[in-house]
Amino acid sequence: MNRALRAQIRAAFSYPEPTRKRAFLRKLRPPGVGMIEMVLTQAAYIRGRVWVAAGAALIPALLGAFRLPGNAARLMGALLPFSAGIAVLETRRSRDYSMAELERATRFSLRSVVFARMLAIGAVDLGVILLSAAALSARSGLPVPRTTAEISAPFLAAAWAGLYIERTPLGRRHGHLSMAASALISALALGGEDVGLSLSALPSGAWMAASGALAVLTAREVCITLSRTEEWA
Repeated sequence: MNRALRAQIRAAFSYPEPTRKRAFLRKLRPPGVGMIEMVLTQAAYIRGRVWVAAGAALIPALLGAFRLPGNAARLMGALLPFSAGIAVLETRRSRDYSMAELERATRFSLRSVVFARMLAIGAVDLGVILLSAAALSARSGLPVPRTTAEISAPFLAAAWAGLYIERTPLGRRHGHLSMAASALISALALGGEDVGLSLSALPSGAWMAASGALAVLTAREVCITLSRTEEWA
């Protein structure tokens, strides 16, 4: 076949250059998802017991503020550790249901999914703590920062202990050890006065220092959990 004939065939069967190729390819890309949208999406997948635990801690605090203003903070400090323990269990949900491999193959990494769920739970628990502290302080006359520290310290202690246990070999094999730690912290918060721990007599500065230290420790454990999520799954 000579060159002239090949040129004629090429001209007869040539296709036009795509004029909107780049625009078409841009449409194929998935739209961007912001952090707020990501958190709201993952919040819908969080088990209902997590939200029930948060509500179960808030309702007694609001009722206790009117009926037992002197002991309501102690009761709140005893209830919140269970909310923290249930939240910690949510970090291992993908592993417990053998969904980690599937979630690693989706658009978002398993680490970002766990982070979004932890952020959603943390935001709700923070709201519960702040609302409870405001109600309890209004009735008891204690400063809001002191009440906030008093009821958040047991919660942060349970969250820190649960996350630490979760990254140990024993904790990864037995998921409810974090709940056992929460129960122990709750017992100390509720019955500490009976065993010689004068928690209510501690000054506000001590409570705020303890709460701040526990917040730092909890934040550290959250970072470690996120950094090793893919490894543990």
